[in-house]
Amino acid sequence: MERKLVLEKAIADAVTYSRIHGILKDFFETLLPEEVKMLAKEWDMDEALRVREEEVRKAE
Repeated sequence: MERKLVLEKAIADAVTYSRIHGILKDFFETLLPEEVKMLAKEWDMDEALRVREEEVRKAE
């Protein structure tokens, strides 16, 4: 659990630094706080495939 909190803080700090210094400005300006938290979520291929399938169905 502590590792996840450290990762979340590191990502939030990197996003903040990038915003301040204009790094990937267009990209980071569009991120919402909950999306920044999602960057720290561990990758789950099954979940990614499920979400992709849902998005494809919505687009049809």
